[in-house]
Amino acid sequence: MIQLVAASSWRPLRRIAALVASAVLICGCGTIQHGRATADVAGRTLSTATPPGSERLSSEIDYDRSVLATVRKHGRPEYLHVVDRDTLYLFFTELNRVVMIQRNLIPPGVVSEYAPIPGHFLKLLPKAEIARNQARRQARRTKRLAARHTARAAAPPAARKPASASTARTLNRFDVEMLIQRFRTPISAADPGVQGWRFGKLADGSRSAFARTADAEYRISSNSVLIASRIGANSRKTPAGLRLGYYRVNRVVFGTRAHAISDQVAPIVTSVAKDPSGRTRVAKRVAGRTVRITRDTAKGLLIYRVGTD
Repeated sequence: MIQLVAASSWRPLRRIAALVASAVLICGCGTIQHGRATADVAGRTLSTATPPGSERLSSEIDYDRSVLATVRKHGRPEYLHVVDRDTLYLFFTELNRVVMIQRNLIPPGVVSEYAPIPGHFLKLLPKAEIARNQARRQARRTKRLAARHTARAAAPPAARKPASASTARTLNRFDVEMLIQRFRTPISAADPGVQGWRFGKLADGSRSAFARTADAEYRISSNSVLIASRIGANSRKTPAGLRLGYYRVNRVVFGTRAHAISDQVAPIVTSVAKDPSGRTRVAKRVAGRTVRITRDTAKGLLIYRVGTD
């Protein structure tokens, strides 16, 4: 009786061992078959539109589930390049993307993606495909440059000088309402513009307006437009709010010349910011206006002002 029980308990173990051995044998045969077929295509770039390329892609999909997952994610690659049995490149030229799959003897492989296709991968493709890729890149660069040019051209014209003036004092005055509308206009899709304007009166009875953003304050009067931004007592760097602010002021006052004028005044703003004593003060005549950059040490402000005088 004891001998019968002992013999029967070994039968499930033998069956499990047989199944494991069969699985290993099948896997080993698949690996051997995949390895043998690799020798025929190693070092070659194959178009998946051709029979050899299509067959190899099918073989890789059957052999490695990471290849299957990649194809499901991005679609069918236009080209594949087999380095060896453990390394495969899948080229998705329409997406300008290459996927590298690296295996450590057995699948699944580790997937790495690169977009756009780096140069050392790109040179593995046929010359005609390289030319198409470069043409597409050039077209995208041209489109971006055209978009930038259009954005610059869309900037408002320079603030006009009112013709209805009887004295030299009023000849170059700013139109406060007009400049507020220009400040409210966003610079880009991500920019909200300057909103929340409030009005007041100066000592001479003329109208003024001011608005605050998170890191700056803007003021407009009939004879000046300024931006002021906080700066630490010992800081020697131009506050981020002022860098955007003086470009915004230049765009409102000088219109399409804002980029060139901002580039011109940038080193001057930097030199004033670098002097914590506040003794460095610059006044410069620019495009018929007077630009003044000062540092108010008492209030801790760096100020950029464009005046009519």
